[in-house]
Amino acid sequence: MTVERYRVRVNPATGEFEIEGSEEFVEKYWDVLQPLVTREPGPVHDVASQPPKAPVPEPSGRVTVPESFGEYWSRFGKLTDVDKALVAGHFVQEKSDDDLFSTRELNKLLRGQGVKVSNPSQAVSANLSAKKVFKEGKGFRVSEEGEERVRELIEKG
Repeated sequence: MTVERYRVRVNPATGEFEIEGSEEFVEKYWDVLQPLVTREPGPVHDVASQPPKAPVPEPSGRVTVPESFGEYWSRFGKLTDVDKALVAGHFVQEKSDDDLFSTRELNKLLRGQGVKVSNPSQAVSANLSAKKVFKEGKGFRVSEEGEERVRELIEKG
């Protein structure tokens, strides 16, 4: 079961807003936020005085991934080879039917983005030693610690 992460960011000064989550979540908040952002900028308290129609769900522990690896990759700043392997492995795992990833899959994904990892096997091994991933059958799975590291890397962006 995949639990989605919901996020709403509004910058009334520039007229920008971002809504991330399920289709239902985006539709629910679009009608509330769109008029606030497109009007003339005003004091920040104006935005806060108009609460959303429904409460914002609590953020989950899971990191949601978009359909495209390129979109997912753009969330991250400069990464070490070990973190590159973790991020790519996380994406592969979330998109796979068996919730596993392999070194070959993550390397192929990274190369498709023009990203080089000098030794992908060694990077996965380092994540294994740090308990950010664990071995399962013929593949690997991102641990809770690994998921937390991915979340930290997204926040650093």
